[in-house]
Amino acid sequence: YLLLQDDKSKKQYSDLINFKLSYDVDFLSNFSYLEDSQYFEDFLNLPENGAVFVDIGGYDGFTSEGFIKHYPGYQSIHIFEPDESNLEKSKERLDLFDDVTFYKIGLSNKKENLRFDSSGSTSAISADGDMEISVDRLDDMQIENISFIKMDIEGIELLALKGRKECIKNQHPALAISVYHQVNDFWKIPEYILSLREDYHIFFRHYTESIYESVMFFIPIKEK
Repeated sequence: YLLLQDDKSKKQYSDLINFKLSYDVDFLSNFSYLEDSQYFEDFLNLPENGAVFVDIGGYDGFTSEGFIKHYPGYQSIHIFEPDESNLEKSKERLDLFDDVTFYKIGLSNKKENLRFDSSGSTSAISADGDMEISVDRLDDMQIENISFIKMDIEGIELLALKGRKECIKNQHPALAISVYHQVNDFWKIPEYILSLREDYHIFFRHYTESIYESVMFFIPIKEK
């Protein structure tokens, strides 16, 4: 709580924790449905031209399309989505845009094959999944000059972060990480990221009227 950068972050963070502890819906009364504007906050401080975006858990390309609208002078976009049906929708949505690369894999802390439950927007790693997918480390993808990474992968965010620690250490990108899937992500994810680099400002934003779509932002502190 004390690490959060602004009053809005602290208020939203506190309200969600209090709701989870008490189930008092009054703690959700100040939230509204804002998924259409999710991730693209004023404090991102991304370059207007030449930004490199990595969309982990790309689903149907909606977030990457939003990135293009906000940063039309981007350099490249890299979309990771292991569900073939979702990936095809993403390709159709972004067909007219240049410099977009699609990866039919998931990201984790090591290279392996895992069972996967293909369920549209809630597709996730599952021991009882209906298909097998490949996962790998972002550190092994050799994507350079990353400006911004968004991650929403249904509960394995911390594992995937451990597979991109060199990227965080060496490239210092802005990060937007979903923290609502696992109960301890509210503190485990910032704890891990700050163990790699301390020079991040942390913001918190929530984008629905329920407990879903909480995002923690890590904004690089730049030398003046």
